Amino acid sequence: ACEAFAEQVLADEGVKEKGLDCLVNCAAMPLIGATLSPSIQMLNLQLGVNLGGPLRLCRLFRDALLQGPNGGNIVNVSSFSGTVAWPFQFAYAASKFGMEGFSDSIRREVTLAKLPLRIALVKPGGIATPFAFNQIEASLKWAGEHPDDPFASSFEAKV
Repeated sequence: ACEAFAEQVLADEGVKEKGLDCLVNCAAMPLIGATLSPSIQMLNLQLGVNLGGPLRLCRLFRDALLQGPNGGNIVNVSSFSGTVAWPFQFAYAASKFGMEGFSDSIRREVTLAKLPLRIALVKPGGIATPFAFNQIEASLKWAGEHPDDPFASSFEAKV
């Protein structure tokens, strides 16, 4: 999906001529589960979307971001969960902690290489959106689907 999107954007005549001014990475999907209970597939999916997607897009758009006379900007959207990990959201927190490390690393690399690329990290807190409400629903669903999991009863008590 990232590659197809990049191919479409990079085919634009204006992008070919002037490059890109800004890339905003705001991938997010919540997967709920106890830290010691989820499948590796769940963890791989969460990290692949929330961290792998932005990394792929930065690589795919690198040259276009560097092309303009003033360079470009990358805005990575993390979360307060990239600072504090909440119970039963370890995979989401791990992906957002990873976004912070990725942003710090690329910022330092760009500085060392003296490239005209600016990196920003945005860390919004909790906001009453469908995304947040879907996490609550997913939490209750997970607890209901895993009645034998030793963490399920404590999970239900927290929601």
